[in-house]
Amino acid sequence: MRLDDDMRRVVREQALGFAATVCPDGTPNLSPKGTTIVWDDEHPVFLHLHSPRTVANLAVNPAIEVNVVDPSWRDHHLRLAEQRDGTMAT
Repeated sequence: MRLDDDMRRVVREQALGFAATVCPDGTPNLSPKGTTIVWDDEHPVFLHLHSPRTVANLAVNPAIEVNVVDPSWRDHHLRLAEQRDGTMAT
């Protein structure tokens, strides 16, 4: 999925995103990510700062959804999957 201009704008203006992953027991894990940025047209990224559960969950199940909210209009859900090289694919 390519990030359109509006999605890139929202991430640029609202760096706070929420990353949802799945714990090994199937329960959800929602973690705020205050460093969300757009890497390129297809890759939003966030820094791994004090995210041990998110990282552990991704090691078992690469599914992740990042939600960045534009308070003036709408939110954008970005479904991502970690690739074998550690990068994220939309």
